Amino acid sequence: MNTGGSNSLPPPPPFYLFSELTSRLTRRLVNELESWRPVAAFNISGESNSPTANVTDVIYLFKNRKNFSHFTGSDELAVFT
Repeated sequence: MNTGGSNSLPPPPPFYLFSELTSRLTRRLVNELESWRPVAAFNISGESNSPTANVTDVIYLFKNRKNFSHFTGSDELAVFT
């Protein structure tokens, strides 16, 4: 189907988030992540705009450490892959 526009796709979202927390707490943490992103980009590249990633990050917020250990199968506090 030709829409008459550009064939480029919109950029992916910066991250997908899955949360066991309340909506209020989840929104607060998302706002903190969004505030942190330009600071991290500036510290890494010297610019406040980070390049668009080819892969979207996936973030899971667990209600407690026990629920996280069920997910990871270990006593880790965080997992980066």
